[in-house]
Amino acid sequence: MTLQDVMHILLWLLIFVISFQIVLRLVRRIYKFPIPHFLTNLIDNPIRRRIQPPESGVTILVTTHYMDEAEYCTRVGFMRRGRLMAVGTPTELKESEVAGAVWRVHCTPLLASLDLLETLPIVRNVSLSGNHLRAITEEKSSAQNLKKALDAAGFGDVRIQETAPTLEDVFLSLAGN
Repeated sequence: MTLQDVMHILLWLLIFVISFQIVLRLVRRIYKFPIPHFLTNLIDNPIRRRIQPPESGVTILVTTHYMDEAEYCTRVGFMRRGRLMAVGTPTELKESEVAGAVWRVHCTPLLASLDLLETLPIVRNVSLSGNHLRAITEEKSSAQNLKKALDAAGFGDVRIQETAPTLEDVFLSLAGN
């Protein structure tokens, strides 16, 4: 092992022990080239929102369970049990992994309507998303099909609109496989 190899190992260890911003500045001064940035889900919300895209030639590896955060990445990979299940741009993943139409469903009571939608054969996936439900159905399904089932079960104030898939939908589709 050469002295340069030892220096590399020590510098990478320092990244995990000392504030990574200080270490990155030091390594840039020594080696005079861009190095990867590593971010984790330990970053708090105010700091996470202020992260700016790096200068060209720099890679940022982000591990996160916040899908809205992953939307800003140029490439995203989903792992399960140590295996890479899907990788691509957010747009590619939304097109390839979310099979069917995505619907935003508002009705009352919310949890009971979730239980009903889970039983419908046309619904592939349904989840609670704030004050509404997100349902992924077969492509040939329409808002009318969902509304008809909810109305027949006596749910009130039913409003359904088609919406674009999100990385959260991709995650839920992959998790179901």
